[in-house]
Amino acid sequence: MNDSAAKKVLFIKAIEEGDPAGEVLSKADRLVATQKTQSILQRVSDKQLNNRISKQSKEAFLTKRAELLFQIVGVVYPKARTDINRIQWSGWFTVLLLILLSVSGFIANEFESGKRLNLLAFPVIGMLGWNLFVYSLKVFTQVFFIFRKRYSGTNQGFFLILISNISIRLLKKKCTHSSDKTLVYNRCFRNYYIEWLKLSSSIYRIHVSRVFHLCAILFALGIIGGMYLRGLTTEYYAGWESTFLETETVHNFLSIALMPAAIITEQQFPTLERVASIRWGNGGLGENATDWIHLFAKTIFLFIIVPRCFLSVIAFIRERHLRTHFPIQYDKDSYFTKLFISKPGQRELMHIIPYSIELTDQQKDVLRSLFAQVLGWKAQVEFHRTISYGREDQFCREFTFSAKDPVESLAILFSLSSTPETEIHNAFISTLFKMVTDNNMVVQILIVVDESDFKTRFSRQKGAEEKLESRRELWRRTITSKNVKPVFVNLHNPDTNEWQNAINLT
Repeated sequence: MNDSAAKKVLFIKAIEEGDPAGEVLSKADRLVATQKTQSILQRVSDKQLNNRISKQSKEAFLTKRAELLFQIVGVVYPKARTDINRIQWSGWFTVLLLILLSVSGFIANEFESGKRLNLLAFPVIGMLGWNLFVYSLKVFTQVFFIFRKRYSGTNQGFFLILISNISIRLLKKKCTHSSDKTLVYNRCFRNYYIEWLKLSSSIYRIHVSRVFHLCAILFALGIIGGMYLRGLTTEYYAGWESTFLETETVHNFLSIALMPAAIITEQQFPTLERVASIRWGNGGLGENATDWIHLFAKTIFLFIIVPRCFLSVIAFIRERHLRTHFPIQYDKDSYFTKLFISKPGQRELMHIIPYSIELTDQQKDVLRSLFAQVLGWKAQVEFHRTISYGREDQFCREFTFSAKDPVESLAILFSLSSTPETEIHNAFISTLFKMVTDNNMVVQILIVVDESDFKTRFSRQKGAEEKLESRRELWRRTITSKNVKPVFVNLHNPDTNEWQNAINLT
């Protein structure tokens, strides 16, 4: 899974964990998205499902599901797409930094007033010392992590937490008129932000390292270019002076710093007598700086530019690998393991008969998902045409299954908004139950009562919960058959745990 897909997966994860009531993202939408993407896991054989789902199947399932839910969130919160990309290294900042370092290297030099090149001056000698320190630190950290077997992808420092808290506060300040949903969204977004920073810290650390390598390369090229460009129009004299260092010490120091490049490029290195003759403190004027400029440029190229290019390429490969294989540990997070639980079940056919209720496509998808949780994803759900109130007898006389395969289960769907009548609803259920059982047409019958319309109508009224429970009890008393009991569900925001418990009881 790449980092772009991982952002959406972690964003949806933060919403589902931080919004259990389904205010930002309804439970119905979550359920439907799971059902629609379940086919990705269905392609795996039953044996694999019982043992282990492949990593590719898991990633494809999570990516597709997150994409579907992210589109739904984006309708209510249009800025969600920009919010999840809020933390990233800006490309324009990298370009600006590289240009700044190139110019800095070009104007920084050791040419002093009077056309003199001080061999002991910064920045060349200082650059060599700094890069030697960087290389040593790089080796030490690699050895340390190898021996400690420490996985850097899950590190989260104080600095990253501080950045996330500052960003979240800035985000909240923009919401001057925050609704309850917006507050829930902000809380979920903060959780996403912290988890994203924790998991992506290694990517950004490697990216920053790569940018710094490029900056060092361009700074060094600027140094070389500046020396040669100024040397074309002005004759400079190389020399040195020091209060504390003697000639032999300076020669040894320059040998350590510059002789490796001289040996590799087969350039003769200045002798001790030659170094002594260009000391300015003895009244000498130095010598033409051509040989020294060439020696400095070769040293910079061999020991700064080449190693930094190599480290930059290595960092690019590592960053690319982490971005295309984002470090999400699916097997150690209960959120993901619950999503991956999928039982194939039997190839059963569930037939749903709506009674005086017109189902939307969304509600049909929710019912398919709910029954898939109970019967397994192999089960098929088909919908009969809606039965109008008062036409129950006609339906029973004309009722036949349109399905080609035998129907194992039959569900009659009512609306809680309808007032149940013993002479109508209970009589219809009893007649239908007797008809299908006498003819061995189905194995089991379920009575499902949708609460969504009732809750929408009375949710803001005083005593809404009492009215809801009273209407439920009325349905329980009306259906007198001992063989079937009503199962209540809100198709707009279903509670899957209550649904499974109720189905198991029936």
